[in-house]
Order: sequence, then structure tokens, then C-alpha cells
Amino acid sequence: MILDDRDSIRIQDEVFEVTKVDVEVDYERKWDVKETPGADGASETNKGYTPCTPKVSILLWTDAHREAWDRLAASIRPAGGKQPPKPITVEHAELAAAKRSRFYVKKVSGKKFIGPGRDEVVVELLEYFGSPKATGTGYGLRPGIQHEDVLLAQQWGETAAAAADTPERKKAAYQAAYDFKIAERADYRDAKWQESLGKTPSPGVSGGANP
Repeated sequence: MILDDRDSIRIQDEVFEVTKVDVEVDYERKWDVKETPGADGASETNKGYTPCTPKVSILLWTDAHREAWDRLAASIRPAGGKQPPKPITVEHAELAAAKRSRFYVKKVSGKKFIGPGRDEVVVELLEYFGSPKATGTGYGLRPGIQHEDVLLAQQWGETAAAAADTPERKKAAYQAAYDFKIAERADYRDAKWQESLGKTPSPGVSGGANP
């Protein structure tokens, strides 16, 4: 379920409704700009998409808000150790409009008192792609998962989750469908790379998969 109301947000299985929600996010590309000495203008080279880093602020003013936050913070708060973090699902109108829903958690704030019965919490995120991506497509340069592959996998995950009947099953269905499509797209990219080298894709590699 994608929440349409901009004053509502779902993070993992916790929903915050009828409250103040701010999502600050920019979408940008990396550029290599080379100035031309003695002349106007410059040459610009697109260096690929930069993962977005949303900053989510939520006002807690009911017991339900605080209880949901306590559960959520306990599960997403960065911790020590070498275990790599897992991405989480965030659903909000702004992010849904840009087809973004999977993120790593960079930072989680404590409750900030802003008035009687009111606290503010902040979650800083980093867009999740699934695996490293290469923007080059020259001879011999292996391309990785591209941004459009991730968007397709997210759509598969959302479609699968919509058919499930509980939050737990929705989460599992989303992840299974997402992982399946990412793996399929990885096979496709690998097959195209091998073709660029004049090689025949390995048996079982879906070289002819539709983009």
C-alpha cells in the first residue's frame, strides 16, 4: 500500500497517520564539467545517477505515534558489528511519485521535545540499489544493475505485496519478487556484456530477457 496523504508515512510495518510528516529529498545526477580555457562554456559529461538521501521528520503527538516509533526505532537504529545493514521499505507520497521505496538507514534521531505532548524524530536515509552499478558500456566494461532494473524490481515487489493479506506476508512477498527480478536483470546484463565480448552466454543465463 502506498500512502497518498502527505501527512502519513509507512516505514517498514509501522504507520504514522494524521500528523506532520516532512520528507526532504533531491534527485540529481553526477556531472564532470571541464572548463574550456580562453573560451565561453564548458563540456559536461553525465557520470550517472546519484542515490538520493531523504531526510524524514515525523511529529509524534499521540500515544499510538510514540508506541509505533519506539518499535520502529528499536528495529532500524544503527548498531555496532560487521553485519551489513538491510534495506527497509518507506512509503510516502513524495517518494512514491518518484518510484523510490527501498532505503538504507543512515541515521536515527532521539525524540526532540518541541512542545507539551509533542516530540519530533528524524530518520536519514540512503537510496538502495541492490548491487553496484556501472554507467559505462564500452568494450570489455561489465555493466552492473542499472537504475531502470531497480525500478522494475520495485514494481514487481509492490505488485506481489498488494496480493498478500498481512503485513508480514506483504513484506515477504515484496522481498521475494524484488530479489527474483533483480537476479533476472543481473543475468540479462551479464549476458549482454558477454555478447559485447563476442562470447556465448552461459547455459541458463537469460540473455534474451526483456528489459
